[in-house]
Amino acid sequence: MLFDFANVNFMKLLLTYLILCSVTTYTATALKAEFQIGTKSSVEADLECTACKAHIHVLKGQVIPECLACGINTHWKLE
Repeated sequence: MLFDFANVNFMKLLLTYLILCSVTTYTATALKAEFQIGTKSSVEADLECTACKAHIHVLKGQVIPECLACGINTHWKLE
């Protein structure tokens, strides 16, 4: 017999699937999070200015500042 269904632990199988889906969803959401100046950060993150490559660290709920070099033209991305 190729596969013995009697010895399969379906709870472990379901939990494995749910954990993988949860991690994938969280990662995709975190990477697509918008980091626009003047808005509150939805997550704690290290950001990099796309123009001048300056780095900052923002906490969850912290207002995202302008880059000191780029001013209102700042575009942040995750490091």
